[in-house]
Amino acid sequence: MSRNRIIWVDYSKAILITLVVLAHSPMLPSTIDALIVGFHMPAFFIISGYLHKVPSNIIDDVKKNVRRLLIPALLFTLLCYAYWLLKYLLRTPFSYEECIVKPLLGLFFYDRAVATPMCGVIWFLVVLFLCFLLLDCIVHSVKNIRGGVIILALICVTITILFAAFGYKDFQYGYYLQRTIICFPFVAIGFLCREYNLLGMKKHNLVIACGLTVIYMFLALYNGHVGIHSYTFGKSVIVYWWESIIGSLALFHWTGLIKKAPAWIVKISSGTIVILCLHITLIGLLVHVWVNPYFITAVIMFVTYPLITVFNNYLPCFVGRSYSKKG
Repeated sequence: MSRNRIIWVDYSKAILITLVVLAHSPMLPSTIDALIVGFHMPAFFIISGYLHKVPSNIIDDVKKNVRRLLIPALLFTLLCYAYWLLKYLLRTPFSYEECIVKPLLGLFFYDRAVATPMCGVIWFLVVLFLCFLLLDCIVHSVKNIRGGVIILALICVTITILFAAFGYKDFQYGYYLQRTIICFPFVAIGFLCREYNLLGMKKHNLVIACGLTVIYMFLALYNGHVGIHSYTFGKSVIVYWWESIIGSLALFHWTGLIKKAPAWIVKISSGTIVILCLHITLIGLLVHVWVNPYFITAVIMFVTYPLITVFNNYLPCFVGRSYSKKG
């Protein structure tokens, strides 16, 4: 385990992945849902941008991100597909369209009328890959890197506002492009926070954390249910931008007050990709036991905890590592 881990990042990732599972669990009260979805995925993108290291060679960085993001997305999709296919064939005769065509299209499309995503949450990994690609292109093409990142982020915000104004949602050919446009500003915020040292250890403050939390709760409850995948922004896309950023910063300030991270928090933080890619399938199993979001979340976190070690030690390619860099 690296000795240079950032404590607030580990706590934030552990909390966020738990909230992701809870938000996807059925029968969650609408108030709690609104408080979670208003910031949980944006916060993940901000953290990713914060941790992104400027590459010396864009080709090498693309290769690294293919290994860290795209290959795990594909492998977990195949794993979920094997389970789905077995369950499908136990109750329904084989269909070429349902068993082959739709799952293949599900790698690219999220329109369930024509495709069946096997591991729907891989959109996060693919979009993050595209955001990193945009960020690296700016780093290697403009002299004023910070200015270039800010300008592209503002362009993406403007496009998102226009899409929202016209009610345009693309779940087919432009799905990943549209989600990359809305997510890049979050990655840019994280990158710029690292560049300007805005989230350093001495920057966290209890008063700021409390203030941001109060503001976030008001905005989130006012705006209602939102989501990047569904391209839903509640009552106002402008409010969505504010609530997602404020909610993320509130979390970072709270976790920044903690001075030490136990091993189990670090483990969950380092294994978020395992929980992310398996929790939807596990939810589908657990609803047959008890349709309670808190029960389902607790069981999934408990079950996936040892699986993180299994994947890290024996299937590192699933978590974006090579076999020579296990653990």
